[in-house]
Amino acid sequence: MKIRQLKISALSIFLLFSLLVLLTLIACSSPNFITRSETSEYCKSCHVMEAEYEAWMHSGAHRRKMCVECHLPNENRAVHYWQKSLDGLKDLVVFHSGRIPLLSKII
Repeated sequence: MKIRQLKISALSIFLLFSLLVLLTLIACSSPNFITRSETSEYCKSCHVMEAEYEAWMHSGAHRRKMCVECHLPNENRAVHYWQKSLDGLKDLVVFHSGRIPLLSKII
């Protein structure tokens, strides 16, 4: 019985992972996805970020910076996109698990 449950769990995890990969490929293949995902408007598309976005909109000189300039490493593109992918996946899991942090981390 336990072996059957383990096989079902492994299959479920594999199917879920495959679905996530497929959805990621579909999303990234849309025109200008990378460009759009660098904007502060995209960052605020998660409703838990609305207060932070409003504060950013009204903060003078800070408003001239995009979220990704401070919240992601920018030493090179590979590291930037790697960290962006990891943070996006983490945010997706955290958001849908109900464990939403109160503050965003600045790198």
